[in-house]
Amino acid sequence: MEAEGLVVRVPHAGYHIPPQITRQRFEDMLELRLLLEPAAARRSAERASLQQVAGLRRMLE
Repeated sequence: MEAEGLVVRVPHAGYHIPPQITRQRFEDMLELRLLLEPAAARRSAERASLQQVAGLRRMLE
């Protein structure tokens, strides 16, 4: 993402989104999130403990 200019690395502070983004950059970031977030959610669900799953079920109720 840094190479594409979608984020800017700030030493000792992490990454930030550039202050002014174009509509194209926004759409690129959204597309990337739509690719990454479902995979991250799936991996989290696969690795969840029984206690974590029970806690999530309680929250849903």
